[in-house]
Amino acid sequence: MPQRLIAACLLAGILEAIPGSAAALDLAIEVTNPKLTSGTLYTALYNSADGWMSTAQAMRTQKVGVQTDRTVVHYRDLPPGRYALSIYHDENDNGRLDTNVLGIPRERTGFSSNVRGRMGPPSFEDAAVKLEQDTTLTVNLH
Repeated sequence: MPQRLIAACLLAGILEAIPGSAAALDLAIEVTNPKLTSGTLYTALYNSADGWMSTAQAMRTQKVGVQTDRTVVHYRDLPPGRYALSIYHDENDNGRLDTNVLGIPRERTGFSSNVRGRMGPPSFEDAAVKLEQDTTLTVNLH
């Protein structure tokens, strides 16, 4: 009986030490802009191109009150993988992204990898980052 217990403990230790095990990771996003002093940040995290830019299909979303020109948003317990993030700054706190008549945002937006789209948002592929360890990204709002 003691030999089975020792073998089980050894096996558990070996499995825990194998790289690439499904450890939960944390992603911190530092959102910066000198004019970021009030309002609310809305963030959406996606783990695939399917549903990209559809908040209803985001893996996770968060709403965070702005406190300074640098606000940090945390996504915790993520599996390793590829993720893309979209953010907008609801400056007037009306709960939506204000746009002009052409649909161009009137409030600041940003994406992981600090990419900007042409004639619309960037693609998931352009915004995606690979998460293999706890990571901090800086996103500049434009």
